[in-house]
Amino acid sequence: MAASTKNIIDCQQLQRLAALPKYDSRLALAKALSMGEFDEEDDLRSSIIADFHYNNMIYAINKGLPWSIVHIFVLLAKDILQQSIGKTISESLAIFKLKISQITNHNNKLNVQHLIDYMLETYYKHYQLYQYVTTERQNEERTKLKLDIEPLSSSPVAFSSGIPVEKWEYDRDISAIEKAERERRDNRTIKRIIAERQANKDINLSFQKFEDRSNCLTEENIADLIADAAGAYVIVFKDKLIESIEESRENLEYKLTKAARGPPPKSAKISNGRVRSSRK
Repeated sequence: MAASTKNIIDCQQLQRLAALPKYDSRLALAKALSMGEFDEEDDLRSSIIADFHYNNMIYAINKGLPWSIVHIFVLLAKDILQQSIGKTISESLAIFKLKISQITNHNNKLNVQHLIDYMLETYYKHYQLYQYVTTERQNEERTKLKLDIEPLSSSPVAFSSGIPVEKWEYDRDISAIEKAERERRDNRTIKRIIAERQANKDINLSFQKFEDRSNCLTEENIADLIADAAGAYVIVFKDKLIESIEESRENLEYKLTKAARGPPPKSAKISNGRVRSSRK
């Protein structure tokens, strides 16, 4: 902040940036006075100093002072702010008195008195505040949020062709329920095919034991064959019965889950950004 104010900004440049809207003018003046770019929310020190410079310029303009005096005042106030850092108010006033004496010879006393009164009523009235702003290091709290922006996969449709959010949510939930049901049925079909193959294998195994004994079958062997085959069929029947009961239970759960979602919302359409129900 101790840079010289020489050749920072001339009178014509000051007039041009003063004609800008307040926000643009304030930032342009801060940049012209070598402040550089700053974040309004995170860098409060620079924001307060930018206000200081802008208010000085606007005061001199509103007083109807010549542009040459406005220019001198803006640069003088900047020098006072810079050279007073870390100094007592008495030391700063001594610097201010010296600066005023250097311009009094070139300007009328009335204009100079306006500048003196304004500095005493603003800067020096809040001198401790400006000292705190210019000397105390500010703890910055910057919030950074990473957002992933996904591009549209296709051209967006017209808003008027959209559906109410209630209808969209209902369709989404029903679609999820039906998808889960399809997956359950597919898994059960695969499971059934595997079980049937294993059952056929177990039944055939009962007969394969006696394939090589076809010429010497006895009543005892035939009784064993019938017992093994019957046992295999009983196991297959039991497994199918359990599977049928389980499938009936899951079908009932599916219907209850779908019913619990309730009926679809009343038909509606979107017009001029508003949802309008077709119910009269």
